Amino acid sequence: MKNLCTLLFGIAILASGRLEISAQGMGSAGELKGKIYVLSIFITDREWPKQERERLRQKQYEAEEWIRQKAAEYGSDISFVNGNFGYDKPIYIKPLPISYDSPEQKPVDLTYRLMKEIGWENPSKFPVWAKEKAGCDQALAIIYTNSYGRGYSVKYNDLYSAEKYFFEGAVLFKGYNETQSLYPASIAHEMLHLFGAIDLYEVTESDAERAGMASRAYADDIMRRIPYDIKDAKLGDLTAWLVGIGPYKPSFAPYLNK
Repeated sequence: MKNLCTLLFGIAILASGRLEISAQGMGSAGELKGKIYVLSIFITDREWPKQERERLRQKQYEAEEWIRQKAAEYGSDISFVNGNFGYDKPIYIKPLPISYDSPEQKPVDLTYRLMKEIGWENPSKFPVWAKEKAGCDQALAIIYTNSYGRGYSVKYNDLYSAEKYFFEGAVLFKGYNETQSLYPASIAHEMLHLFGAIDLYEVTESDAERAGMASRAYADDIMRRIPYDIKDAKLGDLTAWLVGIGPYKPSFAPYLNK
């Protein structure tokens, strides 16, 4: 194939799939405010029908509209600007990213490496470009993969290299398995991670206490339950505060640093 580029991604530290509290506002996504540039990147290791990429793009638009509506409910006026690499001709790489729930480690610098391959000498400067050229206050990448699995996000914090990780991104798969396609709510869930949201379900044993509290107070929050129909998703007060659109409440304290 003419545009085949084989990228042998090295294995880096394990992506946590969720935010550390201290990481809020440090990276390119910052807070859920203002004008937000979302860069979609489509990657594959084989032929990929364009209609599948189009379906993913439409699901992303659904996720963005849901986020916009929820932000408006908290009095925050936000909008999205969209760009892409690989929509018309997907970027060919090997190996493709693996699912978050795989026991193997994940290449958390995938956004950086793809941006370098695309031609950005310093990918951390992309948010500057988005601000200067499109007037955007925040910027993030969503990498869509022509394979199956559970997605994850990589949130920047000061333990990471700013050059590699300041431009924040999420990795999503076209489906969870061969019979279950990606939900728009999953896209919104990972985007909210980049703005500061935390998982409200149990990921590891250390999350059990927080997950138990959330099951009572935020049972339907999108960071706890991802519905098939995004219209059924909820944005609770805790998540609203974490992403920067809602006020703080003392009741949030037990959820932090758990």
